[in-house]
Amino acid sequence: MSTTSIRVEKQTHAKLAELSENQHRPMAKIVAEAVARYDKALFWEAVDEAYDRMNADPEDRAAFDAEVAAWDVTLLDGLAEYPYDEDEE
Repeated sequence: MSTTSIRVEKQTHAKLAELSENQHRPMAKIVAEAVARYDKALFWEAVDEAYDRMNADPEDRAAFDAEVAAWDVTLLDGLAEYPYDEDEE
């Protein structure tokens, strides 16, 4: 694995060293995990924003609902529609 260096503030380095010592893990692994988590958070933030934009436009929302309905009939799982009828057992 090739590596490189990055510059961070002393406070950030001190916190990273503390985490490394407390978790008995290399600083590089902690940084890699933090970056992966941040990347994942940004992805889901973008997904949420896309849904918000879609929900703000009635035509887009209707098209989405129609597509979901079209795919829903492919399930053929025999389950009751949501909300489930509690009397069925």
